[in-house]
This record gives sequence, C-alpha cells and structure tokens, in this order.
Amino acid sequence: MRGSKIVSRLDEMLTSAMEGSFVESDYNETELSRLESKFRQYLTEKEVSTLRYIF
Repeated sequence: MRGSKIVSRLDEMLTSAMEGSFVESDYNETELSRLESKFRQYLTEKEVSTLRYIF
C-alpha cells in the first residue's frame, strides 16, 4: 500500500535525522508533495462539508 510506504519512508527519514545521518539528497519530495496535496484537498472538502451542516 502506498500510504504505508510513505509512512515507512518518513519514519526512516526521521530516524536518520535523529541519528545525525540524514542526507537531503535521499529525500524524494514528489511523494510527500502528492500526499500533502491529497491531505489538503481532503481537509478542505471536509471543512466545506461541515460548514454545509452548520448553515
């Protein structure tokens, strides 16, 4: 599953950063950017949906 792959990669990145061995060139921003866009879209839609029930 793609989501678990991203979470696993983020965990690896955080672990290497905590150990002081993180190298920015190892980071693929494309996957994270795609995840951020989807998350932003979901939250925006959720907010609009919630506002419809309020008003």
